[in-house]
Amino acid sequence: MRRLIIIAITLCAPLLLAAPLPAMDSGHYGEFQQYLQLPVSKLAEKASQTLDEQEDWIASPAFNPADELSLFRNTLPEYVFKSAPIYTAYRIATKKPDILRRYPCYCGCEEQNHTDLLHCFLKDGKAGAYEPHASTCPTCVGEALLVFLWTELGATYGEITGALRLAFDPSVHEPPPFTP
Repeated sequence: MRRLIIIAITLCAPLLLAAPLPAMDSGHYGEFQQYLQLPVSKLAEKASQTLDEQEDWIASPAFNPADELSLFRNTLPEYVFKSAPIYTAYRIATKKPDILRRYPCYCGCEEQNHTDLLHCFLKDGKAGAYEPHASTCPTCVGEALLVFLWTELGATYGEITGALRLAFDPSVHEPPPFTP
């Protein structure tokens, strides 16, 4: 049986590698690039709007936006509410952790044992245990907003990783001045 599996993998691997990966719709490439030019406040506005649209309970006539803020104020630390971009980035980390878990952070926080972008927002990448680092780091906030928005456009892991490196990796060039 083991030999059969090895033979199947050997025969199928070239076919799998040759198959094109699903990529973002060509109509979204302009929007993908445009996000790099937007100020972080506009990225946060777009990301917040997208998150709101994805939540069915917000569409309910009984929904009161103050209730969500009250709910989050009881569960999130005060530093999350410093600005709209910081709040939105923590909201992404809380509601979409698997997205941030896939990508590296380029702010230099690996010295704090952060293994991915999610660790900048959640201690050890675990829900409910918030990490204050991202609340003071414009790179983390900018990356989280962009990763979320690009994922929503249907960008692939490779497209997002490449753009993050170009925009934020200090070994490539000086990162843009994102200010939360």
